[in-house]
Amino acid sequence: MSKPTVPISVPQYFSRTYTRSLDNLKGVEFIDLSLNNLAGPIPSLNTLYYLNFLNLSNNMLQREVPKQGIFLNASGVFFSGKAKLWGGISTLGLPKCSSKSV
Repeated sequence: MSKPTVPISVPQYFSRTYTRSLDNLKGVEFIDLSLNNLAGPIPSLNTLYYLNFLNLSNNMLQREVPKQGIFLNASGVFFSGKAKLWGGISTLGLPKCSSKSV
C-alpha cells in the first residue's frame, strides 16, 4: 500500500521567514520551496524523520546549514541561487565559515 500524498502549494515568489509550522508535517517526504523569497536562517527540520528531498533553491536564506536530519543527505538537499549559506556536512560543498558567524 502506497503512502498518501498531500500536495502543499506555496506560491512562487512567496516572501517570508521560516515558520515553525513546517515542523508539524511529521510524515512529509518531499518539500520544494524553490523560487521564493524565503529569508533568514535555515530551519533544522529535525522532527521531519521521513523527509528525503528538500529544495530551498533560489531563496534569500542565510546563515549556517544544520548538521542533522535531511541535511546529512547531500543528494536530498538543494540550495542553488542567491543563498548565503555556510557549514553543514562537507559533501554539500558550502564554505566552512562565514565572517558573520565569528
